[in-house]
Amino acid sequence: MKFSHEFIQSLQKEQYPQLWVESALSYRKLKKCIKKVKLELEGYGLGTDVLNASWQLPNRGSSTSPWQYAFNNDAPGFQPKLTIALDPASGSPVDARLSKETCLFLERWARGERKLSVEGNDSVITPDETSQSRRSSVYENAIEVPLTTDGDFFQILQRELLNLERLGDSEKQNLGDEIVELGSELENMMLSSRSKAETRAWREIFRLYVDFEIFFSSREQDAGARDSQSVSLRLQDFSNTVNDLGHLSKLRAHGGSAFRHFVSINATILSLMKFQDLNNLATSKILKKFDKRTALQARTALPPDLFHGRKATQALAKAACFQVSQQLLDIFPQLSDYSCPICCDITWKPIRLRCDHVFCIRCLVVMQREKQNHCPLCRQECVLDATSDDIDLKLMEFLKAKFPNEVKVKQRENQRAAGIDQYGEDFNKKCMVM
Repeated sequence: MKFSHEFIQSLQKEQYPQLWVESALSYRKLKKCIKKVKLELEGYGLGTDVLNASWQLPNRGSSTSPWQYAFNNDAPGFQPKLTIALDPASGSPVDARLSKETCLFLERWARGERKLSVEGNDSVITPDETSQSRRSSVYENAIEVPLTTDGDFFQILQRELLNLERLGDSEKQNLGDEIVELGSELENMMLSSRSKAETRAWREIFRLYVDFEIFFSSREQDAGARDSQSVSLRLQDFSNTVNDLGHLSKLRAHGGSAFRHFVSINATILSLMKFQDLNNLATSKILKKFDKRTALQARTALPPDLFHGRKATQALAKAACFQVSQQLLDIFPQLSDYSCPICCDITWKPIRLRCDHVFCIRCLVVMQREKQNHCPLCRQECVLDATSDDIDLKLMEFLKAKFPNEVKVKQRENQRAAGIDQYGEDFNKKCMVM
């Protein structure tokens, strides 16, 4: 099956919004442009066999190569240029593989003659200011082949890629607005809810979301952005796991609606990634076809930052994940974000050292008892200077409000540890009445 047909089928199969479909790369239109470029080159005696042989000459692509195909980024639009070096003595092209008719044509074009003929194909070209500027070249003693259709191809391609980029920016903004709206919905829901079970369920849902690393991996073996296929599988696994663990059953009606909205946002991000990947593939395919049909080898001459589809897809996922983290995950903070780096338990009665690192009061007491003055994280000498005045009261109130159960458990553990310090190990034994 031809890719153009597969491309259209994929756009229809995924049921993308109509605006997206209308913004997709015009693959068939670009294919027609390639045919025009091929015919124009053949009209000048520059068929694929001639050009393919010419590119194999020594120093291909260097300043001393007889043939050059480059893009003039300073010109209006996106203007490619095909040039061939001329013999400074005779004024003839230095590539011996060219036919006599093509060499004669290029010589006459260099002289600006009005009536040109190549291999029986008569055409009238007026060397006006535009053609005179096209004959000028960055290469000394060189003539630019007067192509026009290749410029049309790349200008269409560039225009459509810019439209895709604008669509991505617009959809990214829409996603950002949706994420902010969902964040406000969750905050209002939590303020009005007295259900601790629902709060814990949401915290577990977002913990699972972070652990699944749906869009990005932090593991060494596959670190970085995931492809759309991996994202799709992980998003489905995340939804199934949340349901299997019974977290959805603990959400009230508004909570269930908010969760579906959250999954829908992630599904939209995934759809946009798939759409961008599909257009990236179409761009790669059409450039490959351009080089195959015309033998101009444009891909080697393209600026490396011009067609950055894969980077755009990664940037989209990264921006969306950042907004999810900022707007949603902070509503239900994770215990791991507030754990003491020594005991890995909740940092109850948090002591903030002079170096700004925070430890639970129990671990700090142990360090001071053992005369450890260096901060375990930065090695600054400040542990022995800490007192009860260094308790972060604001953070302590936050922990008490967000993690009440964990705080109660830690309080009991601290009391038991303090009792053992004062009365010895017997304090931990149960009191028995005979």
